[in-house]
Amino acid sequence: MKEKSNKLEILLHVLFWALILSSVNTPWTENWTDRTVRVGNPAQLSTILFPLFFYLNALYLIPKFFKPQKWYLYFIVAFGVLVGAELIRGFIFVVINPLTNNFFDSYLLEISGRDNLVMGLPNSMFFAFLLSFLYRFTRDRITHQRTIQQLNLDKVSMELSLLKSQIDPHFLFNNLNALDDLIDRDKNQAKEYLHKLSSMYRYSITNMEDDVVSLEQEWNFVDDYIYLIEKRFGPIYQFEKVNEIGNFDELLIPPGSLQTLLENAVKHNIGSMDEPLKILLKATSEGLIIQNKLRLKKSANDNLGTGLKNLRSRYKLLSNQEIDVKQGTDFIVKLPLIKQVDE
Repeated sequence: MKEKSNKLEILLHVLFWALILSSVNTPWTENWTDRTVRVGNPAQLSTILFPLFFYLNALYLIPKFFKPQKWYLYFIVAFGVLVGAELIRGFIFVVINPLTNNFFDSYLLEISGRDNLVMGLPNSMFFAFLLSFLYRFTRDRITHQRTIQQLNLDKVSMELSLLKSQIDPHFLFNNLNALDDLIDRDKNQAKEYLHKLSSMYRYSITNMEDDVVSLEQEWNFVDDYIYLIEKRFGPIYQFEKVNEIGNFDELLIPPGSLQTLLENAVKHNIGSMDEPLKILLKATSEGLIIQNKLRLKKSANDNLGTGLKNLRSRYKLLSNQEIDVKQGTDFIVKLPLIKQVDE
């Protein structure tokens, strides 16, 4: 769908140029400064400048200067561009074909004539700017709608991935086996294990519809997952949580993000009694870091997991920030901090 839209947009641009260039009735080989030729016909120079000003305004001036706080700056810059272009045009035309023996008088007559880019009638630059506004706002609206659609698709994909990982029969079966073993050995620990397991499911289901949750919620939630892993596997996987930020106020994160990354570390890497796999979860002012030695299992895939791919896409759409992934001796993922914006 997106490729078809892009091809259609390119086709419309080609037709746009063809229409503009074909509107000139005067042969292109005629003297462009000859005023007798220009009367009653679209001037060649104005015809060429029309699409150039159109794209200049649509692709540069509007996105760079048309801001709610400094909208007046846009009009100053845009007017300056038009006036500057007209002053240059008038100068060149007078030098090539002066109207009188006096340069200054010829210059005034030229820039007050029909081809004036700012005040001339019909004013082709005015229509260029008007059409470029319509084009830009239509394009931005379509882009915005696509972004929302993509965000919704990635959100659904992430939700399904999380739900699948947490209601995965193997995951549930393994935890029930661990619970069964604990019941025989220590009923109090078994009750605690069951409490953590149910708490993890409750959190996941409760926050599945949300785009983001507070970082404090997510930071505390992963304790339940860590507890289950440590009880199931013993000391072969060792977790360390370090909070260098202190207060998590006004910081947000997509739900299930930290669990997804910790789960990837356990799922794809080998730990042993002799050489436990240490997994670091650190909160810093630069972002959330999840780091572990790279000891891939034979069955592990070198590519990024589905959960991490979805998480990367969601971060990009939610905050326009990239997840940083480094793979060497260690596998390091850094999640950018998302700050809450007051409405």
